[in-house]
Formats: sequence, structure tokens, C-alpha cells
Amino acid sequence: MSLSRSSRWSLFRRRYERTKDRHLSPEQCDTLISALLGKPSGDVTVRCAGTGPEPRIFGRELVACLQKSGWRVNDRTADIALGLQLRGGSILFVQDKNAPPPRAGVLQAGLRSIGMEALGENGEASSNKDDVTLFIGEK
Repeated sequence: MSLSRSSRWSLFRRRYERTKDRHLSPEQCDTLISALLGKPSGDVTVRCAGTGPEPRIFGRELVACLQKSGWRVNDRTADIALGLQLRGGSILFVQDKNAPPPRAGVLQAGLRSIGMEALGENGEASSNKDDVTLFIGEK
């Protein structure tokens, strides 16, 4: 059975959407800044999982928006986080996800406002109780 031309085109579009690189539009950056301004902020480390360039480029775009909103960002997007397999999403690490720093929830809600889900997880036991780290996974 062969697919119709419109079905083939629809299939192609869906595959393309899943594989194209992520980028923040100026509108998304503005939305993120608006969601973060006037709320608890502070330090955040942004890191990337995987070895490809896509999460690093997207991570640098997020870093720029976070800095514009007044957050102090430890930009570790150039580092390679070996051993962390994270595909298609983001994780927000804190020492204790049951008692996270207030800014972690603010950041999580801000990211959600631009359609980006960042699941909260416990970080390393040696981390400071106030640490917040955002890991960007591969597309």
C-alpha cells in the first residue's frame, strides 16, 4: 500500500519537526524574561547533556535570556556531561526536590511559560543545599 502525496508530506513535516534544532525566538525570550522579573532569582548553573552541538547552542540562547532577566548564570554549556543520558528534555537539579530553593520553582514556571518542561530531580549529595542546575538534553 502506498501513501498519498499529502500523507507523505505530512509524515515528512512531523519527522522534520522532531529533528530540527531548537532555538528561542525573540518572543519566547521576552516571555521568559517577563515570567522571571520581580520574582526570586539568583545563581543557576546551565549545563548540557550529550556530545552534539544542538543542546549547547540552545543552552547558550537560554543563558542569554536568563542573564537579561537578572539571573547570575554559571555558563557550563561548553562542558560535556558524560554519563547523563537526557534526550528531548531538561532536568532541574536541586539538592532536595522536596525542599528546593524558591528560585528553582520560579525558573521551572518560567521555562514552562515558553513551552519547555524541566523536571525537578535531586542532585548530587555533595552539592550545596542552595544549588540549582539546569541540564539541557539533546533534541
